[in-house]
Amino acid sequence: MKVVYGDQNWPNAHITGKKTRLNKQSPVEELLRQADQLIATQKPRAEVYAAMAESLGRAWKDINSNLELRKQILDLNVQYHTKAQEFFDKMDALEASCKDTVVPIEIEAVKNFLAAIHDLRRALLESLMGALQAGNSLLGKLKELGAEGTLDSRPERIRSSVNRAISQVQGWLDQLHLRRQILEATFNRRKTQLEQCLALAVLAADLRELEDKVHERREFLANSNQYGDSSSSAELLLHEHKKLLPEAKQLQERALKITRATEQLVASGCFAGEQASAQAYTVLSATSDYLTDLQNRESLLNRVIAFFRTAQTFAEPAKDCTYLQSPVYETEPNSGAAGLNL
Repeated sequence: MKVVYGDQNWPNAHITGKKTRLNKQSPVEELLRQADQLIATQKPRAEVYAAMAESLGRAWKDINSNLELRKQILDLNVQYHTKAQEFFDKMDALEASCKDTVVPIEIEAVKNFLAAIHDLRRALLESLMGALQAGNSLLGKLKELGAEGTLDSRPERIRSSVNRAISQVQGWLDQLHLRRQILEATFNRRKTQLEQCLALAVLAADLRELEDKVHERREFLANSNQYGDSSSSAELLLHEHKKLLPEAKQLQERALKITRATEQLVASGCFAGEQASAQAYTVLSATSDYLTDLQNRESLLNRVIAFFRTAQTFAEPAKDCTYLQSPVYETEPNSGAAGLNL
């Protein structure tokens, strides 16, 4: 019986090999039984029949050994193809996800998309490892068989068939690596796109929060039309006003950082980077205007304080002069109001 190791249809051959082994068992056992009977009944030729039985037993052992070897190889082949199919299924799922044209704009949505493709890639790599391990086991068994070159006394009987099988299995493994590398490029493009979307979404959220805060602060400042009614009250207003300046500078610095980060996204080719950059510059301008408004109010409060102080300086001498210039009325003793000298 010839064992063909380069057969393309190995799963069917696997089943056929099992059936062949079962079918071979009964006739050979019957021959061994008949040989044992001849040895027992025909004593003059007992040695000849014993030699025949021994030879037949060795032949049957060799057949069983060859069939067991073929079974091992076919089992490894089936195991490889099962693992390889799992890899191809995982690859199709990841490829479909990476070719998705949906571009999310919400932070949680982008995070979910990123987590999904990373999970699919992890599952893909795990299935690839399983397929490669199964393939290398099959390859190792074939190389072991190829090193012997034969299954019986005939030298080089199966070497060429085994070498073809080795080449075929090696081609399968190379194809796995090639397809993974191609898909890895697609995965990296989608990952980069989603990471840019996430960065843009985070910047947009920070920008909205900053814009709302600046708008709130400018509204508060616009409604602050009290300047005090004395130098002390104006100084108190100035003291409270100065507390707003550090926060205003921090808002401006924050807007500047967001603007620079947005410019980097534009440089990297982010799909909506230019629009985000324009919005960032608008908010940055608003923070600068707010800081200018604060500085103008501080200057105005300083002038108000100076005015009150100047007014107070002139008011004190005038008060003294008014007191000195007040009329003094003199009366004689025991004289009434009629005795006033006008």
